Order: sequence, then C-alpha cells, then structure tokens
Amino acid sequence: MAIDEVKKRNLNTFLILPVQRIPRYSLLLGDLIKHTWPDHIDFENLEKAREQIDEVASYLNAKKREFDKHQKLLALQKSIVGSPVAIAQGHRELVLQKDFSHQDVVIIFNDLFLYGKYAEKKIKKSKAPQTIKCKNVWEIGTVGLSDPKTGNIINILQGGSIVVKLTAENAEDKKEFMEVFNKAQSAWDNELKNKQGIDI
Repeated sequence: MAIDEVKKRNLNTFLILPVQRIPRYSLLLGDLIKHTWPDHIDFENLEKAREQIDEVASYLNAKKREFDKHQKLLALQKSIVGSPVAIAQGHRELVLQKDFSHQDVVIIFNDLFLYGKYAEKKIKKSKAPQTIKCKNVWEIGTVGLSDPKTGNIINILQGGSIVVKLTAENAEDKKEFMEVFNKAQSAWDNELKNKQGIDI
C-alpha cells in the first residue's frame, strides 16, 4: 500500500479491516460448497467451517451494536448536566429523545425517565449536540402519564400528582410519545416480573 494512500486513512479504517473480512470468508466458503460434490471428502468440513464463520459474524455484529449503543449513551451523557445518575451504563438503552415546546426535552431509557430543558434555544435540524439541563430523573416504573384532553398537553405524574406539563407540537407527536412511553414502561414491568418471579 502506497504511503500517500495510508495517509488518507485514519486508525479506525485499519482496525475495522479484520472484521470486514469475516463476511467475505463466509461468501468464499459458500461458493466452495456450491462447487463441491456432496460426497466429496471436504464437503462436510466446508459446511462446518461456514457455520462457525457465520457464528463469529453474528457475535461480532452483536458486539458492534452494543458498542454503538454505548457510544450514543456516552455522547448523550456529555450533553446532559446536573443528572444525579450516570447515564452511560451497560444495561441501559436509549428508547426515545423527544423535544417539546418551551425548550422541554424528555429522554426515555429502558429503565429511566429524564426530564430536562435545553440550555440554549434548540436549533431545529442541527446535528451538533446541545446542552441539556437535567431537571429531574425517575425510574420509569414510578412515572405515569395522563391526557387532559386539552390541546397537545401531556401531564407527567409522580405519586399520582402532576409534576410536569409538556406541550407536543401536534396530536400525532403526542400520540406517538405516549405509545412509546407505555411500551417502555410495560417492558420494564415485564423485566421486573421476570427478575422477581412474581406478578406486578
């Protein structure tokens, strides 16, 4: 490889090369199997080799997804100030980050419900991370929602009392948010039930 060509690539480009070769090995073995007689002495070993390569590829893909999720959590953690809990945890997954009127923002995780406000006016369509001031964070199983049937308002409940009033952009956004929240809370309840072995 020419020096000039190397200079155009960063370290991550080279680190990913061994991983990218795995699917190629699977394709190569598949091609070999296709052109090998079933009664050939190497046929069974070729099939076993492809199965093992495919298992390795699945494992690597799963680890890559885990890494990407963790990177997103780390980036999100850097943008949030004042959170009493560390956001980037191995068990935690981001479910939804939703903007509302008045600089409000809600972040739903598989186990937490975070309410905050943007430190500065939110710039629509901006990809740059913006600082979020955490106002409160609750375990998702302790939070409730209510629909006052007034415009696009959503009430956030804690202990049966309204602690936050959110205003969605439109009725569709309101409906989508409430559906995502209900699914996340249901998943959390099921996880607790599985861990405790009792009905919740």
